[in-house]
Amino acid sequence: MEETKKKFWFGLVLGAVVSAVVVGSVMYMLERPTSGAPGAPLVGREEGVSLGEGGKESNTLRFTHPRYNFTLEFPKELAVGRFPEGTASETIVFQQAGEKVGFQIFVTPYAEDKITEERLAKDVKGGQIEEPTEVLIGKEGNIRALVFWSEDPLVGRLREVWFINDGFIYEVTAYAELDKWLATILATWQFTKN
Repeated sequence: MEETKKKFWFGLVLGAVVSAVVVGSVMYMLERPTSGAPGAPLVGREEGVSLGEGGKESNTLRFTHPRYNFTLEFPKELAVGRFPEGTASETIVFQQAGEKVGFQIFVTPYAEDKITEERLAKDVKGGQIEEPTEVLIGKEGNIRALVFWSEDPLVGRLREVWFINDGFIYEVTAYAELDKWLATILATWQFTKN
């Protein structure tokens, strides 16, 4: 998990040239046609994830994940990448090419019914968190989440939103300055049933 976070944040910090090369490489590897717009969302068809037009705002797309049974709406400018972390875990990255704009979702099995201090210490560098607050998020306002600030020595201050659903923990991370922006995206989150 620590290594995944480092890779994600390091990628965001890189300049526009490196980001353009990464997005171009992903487009080539996935062989998925895009609308031609820079930063068009990229998701491999074989992965079973679907993208659709967002709900009430035309400048968003809807991301649907069949394995973890959730949907959310995100700005069209963000590219989407999925990175398996073993057999049951995954990191999903939403990133605007060439910009310090994006967030990631790390999903992994979790047997507890609440987020423990041990889990925080394991996944947050040094376990240093500030202002942990329980909130309700999601489209229906029914997802209990722990929201807090953390500090990463390589990327700086971060906003983190963690929650549990159906045996999985969801760890959402973004730059601190994107706090309100991230909140609007998480307000569209919805768990679905198969």
